[in-house]
Amino acid sequence: MKRNTPRASSRPSDRKERMERSRRDRDFSAPLRSARNDAKNYVSRSEADTERRAAAFAKTLSGGEVLLLNGDLGAGKTVFVRGLAKGLGVRGRITSPTFVFMRVHDAHRRDIRHLVHVDAYRVRNARDLEAIGLLEWVGRPDTIVAIEWGERVRRIAPRAIRVRMTGSGTRRRITVSH
Repeated sequence: MKRNTPRASSRPSDRKERMERSRRDRDFSAPLRSARNDAKNYVSRSEADTERRAAAFAKTLSGGEVLLLNGDLGAGKTVFVRGLAKGLGVRGRITSPTFVFMRVHDAHRRDIRHLVHVDAYRVRNARDLEAIGLLEWVGRPDTIVAIEWGERVRRIAPRAIRVRMTGSGTRRRITVSH
């Protein structure tokens, strides 16, 4: 017996909603493009999209990682860290630690207890960060360290995950390489 009611999937609004949900739920484990064997590229179309992608990326981290975030002023590095913090269960507001250099946030994930957020924009060299105690956090299995302007201090963690943010307006390319 044939039904006269249209299937839910054939309605344009349902299809559009499913496509939007699918796009929104795409995570860091499924890159949009690959530039090199060791690099994955993602496209973000808004701050909220960048936060969602970073939160999904946070779920792939096991602890002890150092992320070096690079990009022009206003590229979205702090937005990425905000999403990372959400993915790690950090409560509270995440702002760039430009003038204090480093903030330690409590994470609420079984295996990761701390997110250390560093802004190296005003740092002269890696010794400045060593002086404020960053090395106490680097490599700890219960900690993720995210360093904005990481290219300035890359010798602190030569095996760090590099996150490069480029683009203009609301469209950003996020390149993650190991």
